[in-house]
Amino acid sequence: MRTPAQIQTDVERGRVVVHMIAQLEIELKEIEARLIADGETGHQEPLQDANREGKQFLASGITGILPIRFESDLIAGSFSPEDEMHKAVIAAIGDANLPKFFKDVRKFERIAKDGEAFRKAARQHLEPDAFASLVKAVTIRDKTGIAKSKTVVAWKEIRPTAAAPA
Repeated sequence: MRTPAQIQTDVERGRVVVHMIAQLEIELKEIEARLIADGETGHQEPLQDANREGKQFLASGITGILPIRFESDLIAGSFSPEDEMHKAVIAAIGDANLPKFFKDVRKFERIAKDGEAFRKAARQHLEPDAFASLVKAVTIRDKTGIAKSKTVVAWKEIRPTAAAPA
């Protein structure tokens, strides 16, 4: 059994570690915000995955290259019957095509697992104009009408630079 002094030491060290982690998370968010801003104005290239829509900025460090991905606009997972999105979808593709992309429960839920699979199915089932209208209709927007998108700072995918020490 450990002594009360050992337990106290662990509690105090744990408090320090938790504080350090919180401070580091704040610092990381600030770093990521700066990198995202750099990526928005810097040179962007296509994503490595040709099936995904979006661009990426490759942020070069001394020891690694960090992908900052600006993925395509987010596709709604569901919407309520008779809301504005429902009306826009019906206007884009009609009632007959709706079950190919959304199931009717108490609200319409996307059948495809994510936006990539949704776009792939829509390309298979629809003419280009209807595809574009559907994606526009189900793109999630903020209060001002700007399309929401997903930005990923891919720390786990950082790869070494040519100059990185072995």
